[in-house]
Amino acid sequence: MSLTGIIVPLVTPIASDGGVDHDAVVRNAERVLAAGAHGLYLCGGTGDAAQLSAAERRRVVAETVPVAAASGASVIVHVGQSTLADARSLADHAAEAGVDAIASVPLRAPWERSVRYYRELTQAGAPVFVYHMPPAGFAASFDELAEVLALPGVAGAKVSDWNLFLLRRLLDGFGGGVFYSGLDEILGSGLLTGAHGSIGTWSNLVPRFYARVWSAVRAGRADEVLALQTEWQRFLALGWRGDVIAAFEALMAARGYARACFRVPSGASAVPAATVREMVARLDEIEALGHEAEAAA
Repeated sequence: MSLTGIIVPLVTPIASDGGVDHDAVVRNAERVLAAGAHGLYLCGGTGDAAQLSAAERRRVVAETVPVAAASGASVIVHVGQSTLADARSLADHAAEAGVDAIASVPLRAPWERSVRYYRELTQAGAPVFVYHMPPAGFAASFDELAEVLALPGVAGAKVSDWNLFLLRRLLDGFGGGVFYSGLDEILGSGLLTGAHGSIGTWSNLVPRFYARVWSAVRAGRADEVLALQTEWQRFLALGWRGDVIAAFEALMAARGYARACFRVPSGASAVPAATVREMVARLDEIEALGHEAEAAA
């Protein structure tokens, strides 16, 4: 199974009673894969991992793996942001479910403990990805990442960092690895730097657009990639006027994809109605760019 392309970090919709809306989980998985996404990344930050119980996370995996299999799509399961015992249990469950890889953020502890942690995760038998995300406080230096990437069973990293030089060093230093760009705002730049794919929150909203950017990268159409990125950055700038994650959640609700994406309220209800309307209108234009590529094909 290829682990390249647009891997959507699937949301875990929350129902009005505070529980996971499992029907919506499946619907969203089916929707993004039908729109051209190449895989799913389950129970990450976008999937509200820290607020889900281990049992809820296992059920999300059990429900979505068959959906991905039916589409020939890959699945990566994030097992971090949990107790160490739960992380290993979740890793074992994911491997037994037949996922293509597992991933985790590092520990908030001295780095040698994270090295031992990743070594332990490899014992589950599935390839392991390091999740490097400085904006959320999960960061490592190149040398620290290199120490983990040298472990047998560690397959690569998700790099959610503005520092594209770090991504370039990882690509050059670990040619056999797989490295993803994780920040939506630099979608095109990360892929043009050489990332093997993208795992970005906003691909939940416009997977077809992300697939178009990926296709343009693969075809060597750098000018098109940068032009699409410019339009995308102008759209995201509307969300960055306030809480960009709250804006994302508000748009997911406006589209009818998820009543709520996060168990702890993100503040979506506080996003001004005028901002939501403006972003919905611009979102229609972004989605149209994805449909243009589909029509041309």
